[in-house]
Amino acid sequence: MSECNYQIVCPFFRHRIPIHDTMYQQHVAHYCQGTSDDCAILLVMKSASFLKVPKDLYPNQKWRVEGILASKDLLSGAGWPKLEDDGK
Repeated sequence: MSECNYQIVCPFFRHRIPIHDTMYQQHVAHYCQGTSDDCAILLVMKSASFLKVPKDLYPNQKWRVEGILASKDLLSGAGWPKLEDDGK
């Protein structure tokens, strides 16, 4: 298990998404300090930009990623660099 490298820009980790403290701690233990590869927020950040992460996306909502990336209604992040893969 390793800590996610994107915590500094993650809206969930920085507690900017409303969630009960118990659920927050469970998600942090699993996604932020454990297996971040299946985190919905990380998938959007790596595929597009942290600017494209919706304010209501939680780490366990992987089922929403495809729709988010295909959406033209969201800020595209044009002009911002994609986050590089951390090599894992």
